[in-house]
Amino acid sequence: MTLDVRDDGTGFDPALAPEGRADGGFGLIAMRQRVNRLAGQLEIESEPGGGTVVSASLPAIGLGAPPPPEVARAAPPPQAAKAAEQAAVTEEVS
Repeated sequence: MTLDVRDDGTGFDPALAPEGRADGGFGLIAMRQRVNRLAGQLEIESEPGGGTVVSASLPAIGLGAPPPPEVARAAPPPQAAKAAEQAAVTEEVS
């Protein structure tokens, strides 16, 4: 599955894109991390004065099918995530 987002804004040089801005702008970093975690690819095409195209491609996974190995390694099993969440809530309440 691929999602393409295009704009006709001011654009930028992707080679000079910061790894995070002082004002908290981590949009490209966060998108890349999320897509990578799902065993996908993120491509950014832009140039100053020419707008931007962001393409996120993710593997299609059928309903009920096990996730690809890359996704399985990246995310904890739902039971472990729920147990960690419950432990954090219990700790806050104590």
